[in-house]
Amino acid sequence: LSQLDQEVASRRAAAEIYRHELAGTRLRMWDDPSWGTHVYFKMPLGLPPEHAADLNWVVDAIHAENVSCRHTHPPLSSVSWLVEYAAERGRPASPEEQPNAYQSLPLIFEVETGPNMTDDDVRASARAVKKVISTL
Repeated sequence: LSQLDQEVASRRAAAEIYRHELAGTRLRMWDDPSWGTHVYFKMPLGLPPEHAADLNWVVDAIHAENVSCRHTHPPLSSVSWLVEYAAERGRPASPEEQPNAYQSLPLIFEVETGPNMTDDDVRASARAVKKVISTL
């Protein structure tokens, strides 16, 4: 915990480098919501909707560029134990209650923001993402 503030600041700085390097691409990048501050454990990036079918290829191609990349988490209402947990507490979760998740998450992948990534590491990662995305 003693390094938490420094770690969050480092990851937020990495996110800004990704934003700068990927500006002008068709990737979607999100700003912090009005109610909080994103810590950027990973940098979420969204494909244009017409490239939803390319998500697996994009993740694999970015990995081939030696950049850590993964699919984002599935919608909460698709995880059976979470649905059960929520229902037991009177908070049922269903796809109908999470339409944005079901529309957005199939387009989102995440790239690494740390720990211990230098600014040059982040720039190299962002440029690899840009290289892959430019082939779509």
